[in-house]
Amino acid sequence: MILDSETKAVELPEDHGDELRLWLRLLTCTTLIEGEVRSRLRERFDVTLPRFDLMAQLDKVPDGMTLSDVSKRMMVSNGNVTGLVERLVESGHLDRRTSDADRRVQVIRLTKAGRAEFRKMAAEHEIWIADIFRDLTPKDVRELMRLLAKTKASAQKSAQRSEATVEPLSATVDYEVEYNNRARVPEHPALIAGWARDAAAYREQHRAARLIPTVPARATPIDFFPGDDDGPDRRLHPWRLLAGARRFLLQPPRRAG
Repeated sequence: MILDSETKAVELPEDHGDELRLWLRLLTCTTLIEGEVRSRLRERFDVTLPRFDLMAQLDKVPDGMTLSDVSKRMMVSNGNVTGLVERLVESGHLDRRTSDADRRVQVIRLTKAGRAEFRKMAAEHEIWIADIFRDLTPKDVRELMRLLAKTKASAQKSAQRSEATVEPLSATVDYEVEYNNRARVPEHPALIAGWARDAAAYREQHRAARLIPTVPARATPIDFFPGDDDGPDRRLHPWRLLAGARRFLLQPPRRAG
């Protein structure tokens, strides 16, 4: 027995309700097909499926698209798209230009070489998909498409109902409480007082250190203490910034030779 998302070592499909078995079967089919396509793209063209998907989106729009538009179509974050774009630009498959309508926006598009490479991949990809579904008759395909369209609509309605019933985060979270670190550390007065004492003692011990006033007198002073080649005499906990004794221990430049 082949074990997958639908059939695991500790359970059989009969253990699930009909809807759950349907979901696991859809997931299993998707995983199997996606894995096969990934493998063939890597072996035949040395390209990943996300890169292929990005090029497929751009092939539909010869004039190019913004990163935001691409991320929406691929249903991924701008950050994920940015990484893909960087690699495809480096390989010569894409180019970037500034939008004529908004100088802050970049438009990406396939280069001539990138489009030719994608068309070659797309032609083989179509053959692979046909091979994967070759045991389905045309009637099977039409019926499956109809049922999947109904399934998609049902899932979208469920998502809409969920959005309507979920209370906005801002209405359920008290940010004053969540981000009040002093309330979360009841002993903070003693901690801060201790840091202040340490700071005063350090200043007293290093009177020769130069104080450089870089902020208004009414604000917290910033003390600069010079160090030696081996580092400062004493490293202070960074949280002592809260004590009103900010210190930047400066290393002198090392001499060459």
